[in-house]
Amino acid sequence: AVPEQMPPTATKQMSRLGITIIQMTGVPTLPRSIGIETSVHSWTRRLGPDDYHFYTCEPLCKTKANGRLGHIIEVPMSIFPNNTCIMGNRRCSQYELANA
Repeated sequence: AVPEQMPPTATKQMSRLGITIIQMTGVPTLPRSIGIETSVHSWTRRLGPDDYHFYTCEPLCKTKANGRLGHIIEVPMSIFPNNTCIMGNRRCSQYELANA
């Protein structure tokens, strides 16, 4: 059987849209994240010009990272009622907060 030919529009070179990676970290894991990010073996060194990589973490994380981790998005506490993240009957852990 002969495979069907692709339609003419599909044979044109497709442009790559890029990827966006959002990775969680936190104040307790900053040293590890910074070590991985700055390693010569870091996969982030293989990202293309249309790819983006961000870290999310709790407030103060960006300050503590002091520019050593690239793009950091701090989770704004204002997204929670009364500016407090609550899971069940307790405050959120730093990990849960970064997942918000």
